[in-house]
Amino acid sequence: MQQYILSVVSGKEKVVRAILSKSGVECRTPPSLSGYLILDASMPPYKIYELPHVIGMVLATPDQIERLMAPYKPAKIETGMRVQVLRGDYAGLYGRIRRIIGNGNEVIVDLGLYGRMAAIRISCDDVEQA
Repeated sequence: MQQYILSVVSGKEKVVRAILSKSGVECRTPPSLSGYLILDASMPPYKIYELPHVIGMVLATPDQIERLMAPYKPAKIETGMRVQVLRGDYAGLYGRIRRIIGNGNEVIVDLGLYGRMAAIRISCDDVEQA
């Protein structure tokens, strides 16, 4: 049996899973990754493309499946840590974490902009340790 990584419309994973399960095809959802399903299928690939909400599909290696199914482990973020902004308007800039907000999903980062420090609120997923 071959394994495929199936790209589906984000938010429609459950719909596609339900359709596939009625056809007797097993599939799994990678943790913390929307828009993808992992298929264990003997079903012909051209049939899968005919399903609603399916965007694309690739034949997967066992190593790829293992990496997709590994649980997401966010990096430990600490106050004072030097970080680089990965996404958004400030992508590529470096700064220091001033404060961790709430349960650790967001941080206040001090960035040097136009010769002075500016504080921005940003998701922890959008920064990495520099």
